[in-house]
Amino acid sequence: MDKHQYTRFCFLSICIGSIALVFAISRCSISLFDYSLQKLEFSFSESELRRSFYNAGGDENRVVDSRDVVSQQILYVRSSNATSKPEKKNKKKLNRRRMVEVGLTKARASIREAASSNRNATLFSVDLPNTQVYRNPSALFQSYLEMEKRFKVYVYEEGEPPLVHDGPCKSVYAVEGRFIMEMEKSRTKFRTYDPDQAHVYLLPFSVTLLVKYLYEGNSDAGPLRTFASDYIRLISSNHPFWNRTSGADHFMLACHDWGPLTSKANEDLFKKSIRVMCNANSSEGFNPAKTRLS
Repeated sequence: MDKHQYTRFCFLSICIGSIALVFAISRCSISLFDYSLQKLEFSFSESELRRSFYNAGGDENRVVDSRDVVSQQILYVRSSNATSKPEKKNKKKLNRRRMVEVGLTKARASIREAASSNRNATLFSVDLPNTQVYRNPSALFQSYLEMEKRFKVYVYEEGEPPLVHDGPCKSVYAVEGRFIMEMEKSRTKFRTYDPDQAHVYLLPFSVTLLVKYLYEGNSDAGPLRTFASDYIRLISSNHPFWNRTSGADHFMLACHDWGPLTSKANEDLFKKSIRVMCNANSSEGFNPAKTRLS
């Protein structure tokens, strides 16, 4: 045997040996898995593991080996564990929402107690001057303290500047921009990134910038309403919070005169949501119960 033949013989031997080794390892792995299945103990008897199943024709019985049933049981247990994770996540969300409700209950009780007491107004005259103009300054002051302690706002992240997450900060409409900047850029304690812990939800668009970029100069607020309607449709599709209350715990902020017109883009936004406006004209839908002056 010459050198070339010897080299080829060695190469073939190594290849065949490698294939045989891989085959042997795979057989050992299968045997080990079968042995593990046989050793697994369940709460039901062997007779329950071996069951008869009729074939499609119904003429013959096929006895399913216990290992098949055990394998099915393992897959069932794994699938049960997989489906339990979303349930645990939902329970955590419910617990967070429940904690918000518990906090609100405590705040209401504290405010009622303050309202019924004859607290000396001089105790908070520094923080609440001219107390005589308020119906119940003690309740108002306690309400403010509870707000400082608990109040959380969730800001929707959908949308891009300049129409969303931006606003004027140096004009007569600066309230819009300053509030959005304060909520999004500064580290305010009132903002929460967990929507399940929020008391209210901010629609972070600026009516002033909607007028600047969408107004077509024809005294028509249609493009502004279209944008607001599309934005609400977007967040209600991505999140459950708007649909949960029909927007009652959502609010928009507008100092522009066209703020009330823009809020008519959605019936729930106009009638149920909280509108923080600089315009208190009742002919444009100002409602003291839901509309706030900024």
